[in-house]
Amino acid sequence: MKKLGDLFTQKIGAQVWRLTKPLRFDKETVPAGFITDGASAPGIAWSLCPPMGFAGASAAVLHDWHYSLDSGRNNITRSKADKIFYETMRSCGVGWSRANAIYYAVRAGGSGSFKKQYSKEKA
Repeated sequence: MKKLGDLFTQKIGAQVWRLTKPLRFDKETVPAGFITDGASAPGIAWSLCPPMGFAGASAAVLHDWHYSLDSGRNNITRSKADKIFYETMRSCGVGWSRANAIYYAVRAGGSGSFKKQYSKEKA
């Protein structure tokens, strides 16, 4: 499995962070300055998947990047973005059952966020 780079963020709102350094994965780079809400789970699910501060937080930021228009990856499908999210959560040390629960929750409820402009909506 490919490994994500280290995650460096600054909290700029109640549930909003800005990358202070680029996040690298394979041949991709999420640029410094990208605005993310981390793992976008409802509050009731935060014990399973908090917005930040869990092993898969880097994977959640990469997933936000793939879901955003800012990524410039118009050819990535939602299904592919979600699959990469699952794979990167696992490579970050998120256990199989937790990663599967998060993956299926994203598949069930993530369609409204696909190709959303994070940086312009939340800046």
